[in-house]
Amino acid sequence: MSKVDFNDFTWFIPKPKSRSAITIPNLNIMNLNAKLMENMPSYVTIGVDKTGKCLCLREQAPSGYKLPRSGSVKDKELIANIVALGVRLPARYAVWQENGYWLAILDAHFSPKVNMSNPPKNPRKRDLKGLLEEGGRL
Repeated sequence: MSKVDFNDFTWFIPKPKSRSAITIPNLNIMNLNAKLMENMPSYVTIGVDKTGKCLCLREQAPSGYKLPRSGSVKDKELIANIVALGVRLPARYAVWQENGYWLAILDAHFSPKVNMSNPPKNPRKRDLKGLLEEGGRL
């Protein structure tokens, strides 16, 4: 019987699941989910690293962003900066609390949910006649 050389393997450990998240659905708004809002202070500043894949939030009263109960931050300049660094929208960041700050890491495997149970009433037709009909309705 041969021995197994454990150095020949690439080992994987499951990443801890974070229920706290930040989502950026479009160029206008950044949403902090309810689980994250439970632990956030009233005023924060948001930092973006050089790649846009990591965000850092820390308490900054009173000159920081005042977080509403909804958790929605509306700052087009901040989101445009993240997009300019190469992050595609919609984007989702998993968030962990560290020593007095919150670290958000981009979820590279995030894909938006599509509700297939409620299809459009007038689905698009892929032929020329269907396109002309759609154009006539406009």
